[in-house]
Amino acid sequence: MLKQVAKVLERESRSNDIVGRYGGDEFMVILPETERGEGVSCANRLVEALSHERVQPRHGEGLPLALSMGIAICPDDSRHKEELIAYADASLSEAKQVSGGAVVVTQREPGEILTRERTPFGVLDALVRAVDRKDRYTRRHSQQNAEFAVGLGKVVGLTEGAVSALRIAGLLHDVGKIGVPDDILKKPGPLSDEERALMREHVVLSNLIVHGIPNLEDVSDAVYCHHERWDGMGYPRGLKGEEISFPGRIMALVDAYSAMILDRPYRKALTDEEAVAELRRNSGTQFDPELVEPFINLLESLLRDAA
Repeated sequence: MLKQVAKVLERESRSNDIVGRYGGDEFMVILPETERGEGVSCANRLVEALSHERVQPRHGEGLPLALSMGIAICPDDSRHKEELIAYADASLSEAKQVSGGAVVVTQREPGEILTRERTPFGVLDALVRAVDRKDRYTRRHSQQNAEFAVGLGKVVGLTEGAVSALRIAGLLHDVGKIGVPDDILKKPGPLSDEERALMREHVVLSNLIVHGIPNLEDVSDAVYCHHERWDGMGYPRGLKGEEISFPGRIMALVDAYSAMILDRPYRKALTDEEAVAELRRNSGTQFDPELVEPFINLLESLLRDAA
């Protein structure tokens, strides 16, 4: 199947395009001197060509092939190859959520931290996707964390760079779950004390992974603090009150809310109203009391906009 796809991509690409297998079932096409509109046209041509192909199994009828594609543009999205790949990969993930045969072009907010600094974000995102293959909940939860953290960071007046760091922390905060055994990560019932201790190690591993990456120092502290509590009863360090960094306090709040409103194997999600009641009930114990009401106001604003 990989050879069949490769032949189609080579046949349909232009003579100066560079086509290669990127890994697994992923291919990459580099289009020199190509504007955004022309790039989209090339992508659609490849998708259309592959849609006419069939894979012939040993028995039965031919099976259809479908190609999803994400596009990033240089220099619009970035001038650095690592970042271009990261943006294209993020668009690819979005295309896969739509359906087979989708083409998605990178849409990013101006001023994002990754457009100014070189980071191996693509490698880290690959780890997040690896966790997602183990546990579907993690990807959705991480994306939600990033959205809520960015929104709250803007509400409380953080700088653009701090808000961007929160976005990345939200996406990467659970990357350490790559080291949690599947039978614990997806266990449908309560965890034993030993299993709970192993699960909690994902925070330490997440911090170790992120902390050593250049240009992500501001991110790692928020990642390390997302299970700390205002009353000092959290983990892994048992920090209390303002000992927890401000970004860490934001991350702890949005992480808990996201966990409450998403289904898990061992429990159903809470309603928005039930989750908000839990936030208020734990204000001053689990959460920074100065952040709870601004976050609830943000949530109510988002719900009004959605309606």
